[in-house]
Amino acid sequence: MSITITNILDIAPELSTASPSQIAAAIANADIFVNPTTWAEKTDIAKAYYAAHLLTLTRMRGTTGLGSEKVGDLQRAYMRPMALTALGLSSYGIQLDWMMRTLVITPIVVN
Repeated sequence: MSITITNILDIAPELSTASPSQIAAAIANADIFVNPTTWAEKTDIAKAYYAAHLLTLTRMRGTTGLGSEKVGDLQRAYMRPMALTALGLSSYGIQLDWMMRTLVITPIVVN
């Protein structure tokens, strides 16, 4: 089974403003990078979360790690914590990372 634009929007409704071609491109990238042999029955959900992650990163392009808050006359600026991996930059990437930890991958022993 392959994933569709609807699958992406079901898990990430805030991405509904992305164009169908942007979503299709993210799905195409997920098809390339999510290995069905490794993911087995979890392949489609992994592809959906990876595509949502890629679309979220596209929306973040050009933003900085700076944040600020202002209440009345008081204002503060700060640096947002950076993620240790690119998957940590979106909630969908964090979920995908967690799902990766559930995979049982047998190491290949080479003599």
